[in-house]
Amino acid sequence: MCNSLSYNIYLKNNQPIKKNWKLFSFPPYWFYDVLTVLQYFYYYNHYKDNRLQKAIDLVKKKQNKDGTWNVQKKHLGKTYFDMEIVGKPSKWNTLRVLRVLKWWDS
Repeated sequence: MCNSLSYNIYLKNNQPIKKNWKLFSFPPYWFYDVLTVLQYFYYYNHYKDNRLQKAIDLVKKKQNKDGTWNVQKKHLGKTYFDMEIVGKPSKWNTLRVLRVLKWWDS
């Protein structure tokens, strides 16, 4: 996590560290994206470092007009059923984002 902060979570020289870090998945499994990293800060009630602001701004930009957030990526691998559909509003990602934003804005 500390290494991520040296790069403003997902940017190095104003370029994404990894292309897929800007795409929110659910379930995230063992893969990381901006939202998953922000969740760790929320879970551990980490202090609000200014270097997180660009990641927070990215999350806010991805909000749909109806107040939800989409699943943007599906990870390959065996699953027993699809929880949500890529490109459609996600109950789980919306919950994850709302928790992070509540922590950030508190």
